[in-house]
Parts: sequence; structure tokens; C-alpha cells
Amino acid sequence: MRPSLTEQVQQIWRYRELLRELFIAWVKLRHAGSVLGLLWTLLNPVFFIATYWLVFTRIIRVDVADYPLFMIPGFLAWNFSVVAVTNAAEAILNAKDLISRVAFPRVILVIASVMVPFLDFLAAFTVYAVILILTGTGVSPAILSLPVVLVAQMFLTVGAGLVLATVAVYFRDTIRLIQVFATLLFFATPILYPLTMIPESLRPYAWLNPMTPVVTLYQRVLYEQQWVEPSVLFITLALGLAALGAGLKVFGHFEHSFAEIA
Repeated sequence: MRPSLTEQVQQIWRYRELLRELFIAWVKLRHAGSVLGLLWTLLNPVFFIATYWLVFTRIIRVDVADYPLFMIPGFLAWNFSVVAVTNAAEAILNAKDLISRVAFPRVILVIASVMVPFLDFLAAFTVYAVILILTGTGVSPAILSLPVVLVAQMFLTVGAGLVLATVAVYFRDTIRLIQVFATLLFFATPILYPLTMIPESLRPYAWLNPMTPVVTLYQRVLYEQQWVEPSVLFITLALGLAALGAGLKVFGHFEHSFAEIA
């Protein structure tokens, strides 16, 4: 019998300790053998931001005020979702020996695989916030709306990850297709350019890209330092919840066969 959405949420809560242990184990495994270990979680975004800051202030000039401050939050948001979705798509296949021997909700594997890059994402935004302060730009009270954006993106990413993890069990080329699609999605998302640069006649199509509202919200809060209208936050959160619900539905429908196929 396939679990309902309510039962799936209850299972996630019931196995929250397993989720936490998986998350900790995968973070440690990723840095196993490294001299600096978890310090890389902070060093990676520092090196990334420093590189882009140098390139776009000293080498390449773009006609956008404080261009690195504009581009970085959108790139970080996009990079988190792509890495997280790729990890999620591989989660079931990478744990095929575990799921064939131990009974637990497989959704835990997907959520844990998304939480690992989310840690890097939070570290990167912490570094970005410090840079805003050091450059004199500062952080406005509008940042208080950021948690809602973070939660909405997390829901959207987990939902997409659940669907792709299911597809990957049956179609092993899914991972490569994600990488190809991610490249196309990057240039179709207003990360390197503001949304206003898209011709007005084509702008409605840009909103069909699920990353467009996410990226523009980060830019509004962090770069423009403007409050996001409550209705926009509500709609974004509702879309994230809808994506999560759809992902849980698809995943729960096929979960019973994962041990046999993976």
C-alpha cells in the first residue's frame, strides 16, 4: 500500500534522527582525508566570490552598478539548486545496497542529499553578507524576508529532486541530462543579466523558468535591498509547497519498487 502525503511527512518526522545522522555522515565523508576538513565549507565560497569580484571589477566591466554584488546571489542560488538536484537524482542509486537490506523511508536519502549542499549555500551567503558590510553597502531590514525565500527554494529543490531520483532509477541517463539542462537553464535565468534586459514581449516566458522567481527574489532582497511584497512571498512559498507535494506523490508511488530495480 502506497503512503499518503500525510503519512510520508509523518515518516520523515519519525525518522528525523536518521536524517540527521545521514547528513552528518555525508558531510564528514565529503571532507574525509582533507587537511582543512569542514573549513572548506567557508573557504570555497570565499575563493569563488573573490575570483568573481576580481574578474568583474578589474577585467570585465558590465553596465550594472556593483555588478559582482548583483550577480553573486543569483549564481549561488542557482548553483545550490543544481548541485542539490543532481545529488538527489543519484541518492537512490548510490544507496542501492542499503535500501535492499534496511527498511526505512527512502525519501530520507533524497532530503539528506539536498541538505549537504544547502550547508555550503548558507556558508556562501554568510560570506556574501560580510562582504556587503565590508564594502559599506550593508544589510537592510529587508533581509528578514529571506528565510521565506530560502524555505520556498528548499521545497522546490527537494520536490524536483524527488521526481528526478525516481526517474533516475528507471532511466540511468538522467544525471547527464540534468547537467545538459542545467547549462541551458543557467543562461535562461537572469543571473548574469537583470530581468529588465529581456525584451518585454519575451519576459512572460522567462517566468516559466522555475529559477527566475527564486533568483529575482534574492536579487531584490540582497542587491536592491527592497522588501518583497507579502503576496509574492506567499505565492512563491505556495509554489514550493506544490512542487514538494508533487515530488512526494511521485516518489511515494514508485518507492516500493526501488530495491528491486536499483
